[in-house]
Formats: sequence, structure tokens, C-alpha cells
Amino acid sequence: IRADHPELPLILIGHSWGSFLAQMLLDRHPRDYDALVLTGSALRWPGSLNSGDLNAPWAGPEAMGSEWLSSDLSVGRAFLDDPLTTSEPLARLFGPLDTLRLIGKPAKNLPRDVSVLLMVGRDDTVGGPRSIHCLAEAYRRRSGLTDVTTLVYPDIRHEVFNDVTRDQVIADVIAWIDRHLPPSG
Repeated sequence: IRADHPELPLILIGHSWGSFLAQMLLDRHPRDYDALVLTGSALRWPGSLNSGDLNAPWAGPEAMGSEWLSSDLSVGRAFLDDPLTTSEPLARLFGPLDTLRLIGKPAKNLPRDVSVLLMVGRDDTVGGPRSIHCLAEAYRRRSGLTDVTTLVYPDIRHEVFNDVTRDQVIADVIAWIDRHLPPSG
């Protein structure tokens, strides 16, 4: 990508499981990215990442089991109807050893100051605001990053791009990119 478009910034965006993979990619290849945007993420550390029932706050006789995804319940219904998704807990899906590979903290003293945007719904049960603030602090203290922004959205859940405030979330990402990665040239 850099060879084909050297004038453009490269932004790594990851959501949920993809956000955990994006954290690992940044740790291993910090010089490859100009910015990192994580949504539905968490600090990948015991006590910061919910390994239990993500739908527990919405449990009840009428619950679909996917209310944790979005306050727009059609998002949860579409998730359940999609044959390419699963509600299996990570430990059961991958087994305990592969699940442990997920655990980690941001790398110490990254050699490049990458801009980071962390976005989370206040009602996200994967990690939520507490965990995302811990991740932001880890990027500042452990990694030495100086441009770390955290946005917490009230009344929305895990799928920040698929919740009732999706237009605001998208506008916030675009505005953040415009402020933190001005066009070159």
C-alpha cells in the first residue's frame, strides 16, 4: 500500500476481535501505521476484558441474546440470522490455550508516535469505558504515545458503527482523521 500510495497516511482500523488483532499488529509493526482507530475494544488483560456473558444486563425471557451488540435491536437480529457469526464464548470457540494468546498489553516504548483513537459505547460489555481508558493509559505510559484520544458514547453498546448514533460516530472518525492526519502535499 505504501509503495502504491506513499503520499497517503495509513490508518489501521479494528473493531472488536479485529481491534485485538490491530493492537497486536501495532505492537509488532508500529512504523507501518500513521494512526490506529479501535472500536468495541478493550485492554487485553484479565479483569479488563469480559470473558463471561456479554448479554447479562439484558437477560430475560424475551431476550434474543444479542442485545449487547446494539440498542438498535435489528442489528442483533441480523447477527443471529447471519450464518457467518457465532455467539460462542471465546474460550469455547478457540479453546483455552488459543484464547490465552489474546492476552497482552501494548508494547513498551514504541519507536514511533502513532495517533490513536479509541471509541466505545458506554454500555459495551466487552470492555466498556473503564477498560478503554486503561488501554489509553497503557498506550501513553507503556508505549510512549502522546496522541491518544478516547471517545465514549452514552446509551450505545458494542457496535458503535451500527447503533442509533452511527452518523455521529462516523462524523467523529472523519473529524479526528482530519485533525490528526492532515493531507500531505
